[in-house]
Amino acid sequence: MSEGLNYLFNPRSIAIIGATAREGSVGSVITRNLLTKFRGRVYLVNPSYTELMGHRVYRSVLEVPGEVDLAVIVTPAPTVPKIINECVAKASR
Repeated sequence: MSEGLNYLFNPRSIAIIGATAREGSVGSVITRNLLTKFRGRVYLVNPSYTELMGHRVYRSVLEVPGEVDLAVIVTPAPTVPKIINECVAKASR
């Protein structure tokens, strides 16, 4: 498998951008599922929180201290281009 696809199908770390505790939201469901099921490192990203479900929350993917293999973006569509640019900047560090 190519290295790029390996990051998608076998990530060691995932950033959930738009992680939230708001019941019934996509961000909440994905956050809970990955925190309980994923065996790798999960980074929560949302500028509105500092802590969520017992985990530190980063204001931006650029603040995440480790490498991010996969970014899951669960934010409103107008925010996605800026977030993608931040992910690209994070990957090029």
